Amino acid sequence: MTMSPKKVTGYYGTYATPESQGLYRFDFDPETGRLENRQLAYPALDCKYLSCHGSTLACPVSQNDRAGLCLLELDAGALLLMGTAMTEGVTANYVTQDDDYVYTANYHEGGVLIYKKETAGPRLVRCIETGSGSGCHQVLFHGHYLMAVCLLKDRIYLYDREREDALAGEIAFPKGTGPRHGIFSPDHRHLYVVSELSNGLFTFDIEDDSFRLTGKIPVLQEEGCPAGAVPATAAIRLGPEGRTLTVSTRGTDTLTVFTTVQKGRPTVVQTIGCGGRHPRDFIITGDGRFLLAANREQGGIVCFRRDPESGELSDIVGQLDAPQAVSLLLIEN
Repeated sequence: MTMSPKKVTGYYGTYATPESQGLYRFDFDPETGRLENRQLAYPALDCKYLSCHGSTLACPVSQNDRAGLCLLELDAGALLLMGTAMTEGVTANYVTQDDDYVYTANYHEGGVLIYKKETAGPRLVRCIETGSGSGCHQVLFHGHYLMAVCLLKDRIYLYDREREDALAGEIAFPKGTGPRHGIFSPDHRHLYVVSELSNGLFTFDIEDDSFRLTGKIPVLQEEGCPAGAVPATAAIRLGPEGRTLTVSTRGTDTLTVFTTVQKGRPTVVQTIGCGGRHPRDFIITGDGRFLLAANREQGGIVCFRRDPESGELSDIVGQLDAPQAVSLLLIEN
């Protein structure tokens, strides 16, 4: 019996420009890495960050000088509008969700907004204010804590979801660090945080509710930074094998691969060009064989061949024109 090849649909969100009018879809070949058939899937300005949970896709949206959250239902390759909630003045820059709620981080307004998923669409139920100058850039979860990564405050604030999101603690970084995104090891015994302003990778060991800093290493080597470049580290992803980290850096337009096998102590194993300019989000396929990077200013979406064991990247095997691409998803049909 001959098995038909899997079909994978990719989605990417964009900043609003004349060349980018919303949320786009494309086809991804999981055998070759080829990217093709780009088309506008849902017209929605500034839907730059995407989150998928089950069949629900969530993204920020801007309409008529207001901003908020849009929920879409994935249905046999089509996107069906579930509803919007226009509750923000500026679009959020990060979205995540669980079975019942959607959480957005708003860098410009400063805070985490929590939306309830309802039949009529999302409904804002609570706002955790981190301050207009906090630069809230990501939402993480650890046990019963919601964690707000605040780039301009050099803090990660911990809120206790069992006590109505009361402030329960913080992780402090040196002034000027700019923590942007973090990710946990699969067992939640380690936390890895990348900084936009100092371009560092911070590692923490976790015991119960205690976060202990165990190391900081530069994302970039001095000899690998072009003269005049202003590096700004952006995204971090853990490989599906749980032993490697990859980080994107704007300015130098690079991807850096780390190994983490030594008890959560990362070591740089590769720095490679991103295949374009201004890399933002990227994703690694579930089998670890490919990495897709979104280059916002030039190069579009680039697919690298990836070694599933070492995490190292090699040939570019696919490329797709994608102006202002920021965030990526792959959905197996």
